Amino acid sequence: MTGALVAGVLILSAVGSLLWAVPSKSDRRRADMRTHAMQSGLSVTTLTIPDTSTRGRIERRQRLVTAYKKRAPGASRAALPELLVLRTEGEHGYGLPEGWVWRESDFRLRGHQLQQLLEALDGLPNWVECFAVLSDGIAMAIEEYEGVTRVNELASLLGARADRLYEVIS
Repeated sequence: MTGALVAGVLILSAVGSLLWAVPSKSDRRRADMRTHAMQSGLSVTTLTIPDTSTRGRIERRQRLVTAYKKRAPGASRAALPELLVLRTEGEHGYGLPEGWVWRESDFRLRGHQLQQLLEALDGLPNWVECFAVLSDGIAMAIEEYEGVTRVNELASLLGARADRLYEVIS
């Protein structure tokens, strides 16, 4: 009896370990999204952003997000400096529309550059969590649901904005 009980515990332990190592359905969906994004010409990168939840703001927490990046074409230059804006609730950063804040709260754009950023943010769906202008392209972190359909929508959003925010150096 004791031997059977020990054997049962060992078998359950081994099965539990295997099940823990197997990717979940949502892990497989995210992996499929990222693979499709890379096949569509996007890069997948990780960004460290401030946690804009109430608790995160109080404790000044940071969090990692997966961002999808559209690289700038060849020899090009960004029309804006490197920046990152985040979607949040109940507040907005200086010069930004309601629901968007600067990564660094004291960062500012003015005039034509601010107008370009506002045009880039205009019409972004609610599932876009952050928007970044980088030296080599633009990136967006999104809610990773709806699989390949979401990646296709994101690729068109990034493409349209990259065309407006980068100029080719001749």
